[in-house]
Amino acid sequence: MEHGYYSEAENRFVEAPRKQAFRIQVPYILRFAIIWTLFFSIIGIVIQSIRYSGLAFPDFFTSNYADWFRAFGTFTDQTLYPAASDLVLALLKDWYYFFYTGGLISLIWGILSWIIHFEVVVKKPEKRIVQEAPKPAAEEKSPIEELLERGKLALAQKRMPEADMIYLKIKSSYNPMQDANHKLYKKILDFYDELGEAKGK
Repeated sequence: MEHGYYSEAENRFVEAPRKQAFRIQVPYILRFAIIWTLFFSIIGIVIQSIRYSGLAFPDFFTSNYADWFRAFGTFTDQTLYPAASDLVLALLKDWYYFFYTGGLISLIWGILSWIIHFEVVVKKPEKRIVQEAPKPAAEEKSPIEELLERGKLALAQKRMPEADMIYLKIKSSYNPMQDANHKLYKKILDFYDELGEAKGK
């Protein structure tokens, strides 16, 4: 049997959503930092590999990156960069490291923040209540059907005058316009036959 509930508004059975028992979610800011850092890492590796005519994959993250960091101390030496354009060209030589460093800082910060606010959600499986489609309510008995029941009870108990009075009430109350399939008429006719047989005995 499927688990869910019956929606009267939609007139259909709606399956209950499945609940997760265990979930670890990586924050969006961390995913963005990873993509950003990887993107500029790939660009830097490709540029350095072309420059040095060989794969610069390990050196990009180690020696070349360390040399780029150490070069910041020489930017203040005016003898090395007599003109402003020389300084700008030196800074732009490995421009991808600026973006890589920004992404790396953001990634480290995101990881630290994620660890601090780390949350593991463990939910116990809950018992699901299955609600079946509501059964149609039983049709209410008409006054004539109630009289028929009373009349048959009177016949069974040999109370003939009461059975006669009930039949007269049924006869005066019966409206053929409200009995399209003549189902009620057949019941009345059966009661009349039973009443006649009881009188004949």
